Amino acid sequence: MTALVPPDDETQPAAAVVTGLLRDELHFDGVILSDDLDMKAISSRHTVPAAAVLAVEAGCDGILICSGGHDVHAQALEALIYAVEQGRLASSRVEEALKHHLRAKERFLALPVPSRPPRAKALRQALGTDEHRAIAGQMARFM
Repeated sequence: MTALVPPDDETQPAAAVVTGLLRDELHFDGVILSDDLDMKAISSRHTVPAAAVLAVEAGCDGILICSGGHDVHAQALEALIYAVEQGRLASSRVEEALKHHLRAKERFLALPVPSRPPRAKALRQALGTDEHRAIAGQMARFM
């Protein structure tokens, strides 16, 4: 995302995007996940455990580590715990991340789960309606 949105602070690009743009400017209060911390753009500058701490400090509520095995995941978790214990990562930041996850869980688990997808007839009736066009217009503004 930093390639698409140039950060104001080159030393903390994730914070500029996550906290500055998503949280402060766009007032997004949902769950934010990091990019894969094992990607070369990140791993060329930081170890995965260090990147995990930086991502959560920057405002990410969860981190993605798509390779590296269990050892790397354990090291990242240990780094996060150590950062909280040492006062580098505020426990309030971790609690805020948990709050975002719990709110998403409540929201999505409260929805009735349809037993099967809508039929073609129902989809044709919904597509092209004023409501559908309004939603599509709102989505297009953010792309």
